[in-house]
Amino acid sequence: MTELLGTVVAPPYLYVRNKVYTLRLRARGVKSDSITFSLRTTDKTVATRITKDILKRLDTFQSGEPSATWQQLRAHLDSIAPVCVAIAHGEAAMAENGHVPEGKQFEKVPVFQAPLFGIPVSTLRFSITMASGANKSGVPMLRTQGFEFTVGRNSSGTEVTALWYSIDGDLLTITQDSYPKDAPEERWDEMLTNVLEVDGCTKFQDRIAQAPPPGKQRDKWNALRMARVDDLLTSYVERLKLEERTQFIFKLAELTGPIESTLLKA
Repeated sequence: MTELLGTVVAPPYLYVRNKVYTLRLRARGVKSDSITFSLRTTDKTVATRITKDILKRLDTFQSGEPSATWQQLRAHLDSIAPVCVAIAHGEAAMAENGHVPEGKQFEKVPVFQAPLFGIPVSTLRFSITMASGANKSGVPMLRTQGFEFTVGRNSSGTEVTALWYSIDGDLLTITQDSYPKDAPEERWDEMLTNVLEVDGCTKFQDRIAQAPPPGKQRDKWNALRMARVDDLLTSYVERLKLEERTQFIFKLAELTGPIESTLLKA
């Protein structure tokens, strides 16, 4: 089976750098072009387990794309390696740029944690092969369709507030939190401004709209602002009732090319 592959990966090189295990992979016979990942652990057993997971997922990819070039394998490794590392540590804690600073252990540089839903991202793009009927001979016709998930308001008016993805076995699962287009907006800035004005806080000058009136007029002035805070809180409760959590599940075997993602920054 190996001899039929367009690109054969050389045996993995696992070594310790600044007390942290690092994995280096390259194509067989090519020493000038390699890809390196910090496994973010000082435990050899954990590092070995992560390495086996990465190689297993890479083998699955090559089984479906036996003619894949080294550049295509590199792109796929960039997608699967961070996932394998996150799963091994039981969380999706990662440095902002996806790599741990030199000499620091993985556990000391968490930026976010989402063990339930996978790795939090702001964008996620990939393509899958789909059946689109059959020709006159009854042979299934295939087409490639692109998918893009993004945090923010989309063309339908839905507001996506959180997005995660995880890879488990042969499945890619995408989880998103969203609000329908008719949901009330968050008005935390306005709420905070009103509370600060009522409390007489002058520390945040950019949030103070105007000086409060003196004497008895101050009570009315405060009452109006607290009434607005109550309205905003009521609106926020109504917004929470409309929150939706949706999961989209795809077969990895149907994916064409790498999964492109932008990690959510802290």
